[in-house]
Amino acid sequence: MGRTVNAGRLVTTMDAMNEAKRQLMTILDVLAGKLTITEACERLGVSKATFHRMRDQALQGALDGLVPQPAGRPAKPVDPKDQKIQVLEERIADLGVELEAERARTIVALVKPELLKDRSEKKSPPPMISNSSPEPPRGGSDSRPS
Repeated sequence: MGRTVNAGRLVTTMDAMNEAKRQLMTILDVLAGKLTITEACERLGVSKATFHRMRDQALQGALDGLVPQPAGRPAKPVDPKDQKIQVLEERIADLGVELEAERARTIVALVKPELLKDRSEKKSPPPMISNSSPEPPRGGSDSRPS
């Protein structure tokens, strides 16, 4: 047989205000059948409606505490200012790369401008050779209408 648990001792060791501990002990006593709701209301000095609300909140809090949570520490919320700073820093880095590329193009243009000319300007394409038969000579009898 297992060991019995003393709810009163568990509650008194919890980190909470004394009044909250007293309320929880009273709610547990009602749930265990040690007190009636009327006796609990007298002990706490509250109405039955208030006791039922307190009991429901305590039970809901217990259930919420038992819901599985993702493992690990919750993600740190990102400050919108920090997010903007990060976006701007990334943009500055991108602009730095673009600036260096433009500097390189400028140096090439100054040192070797011929590299930047269009290749079609350097040499013209070879003449096209036609595979079709040559045209008939003009001035023959077939070339003029009658």
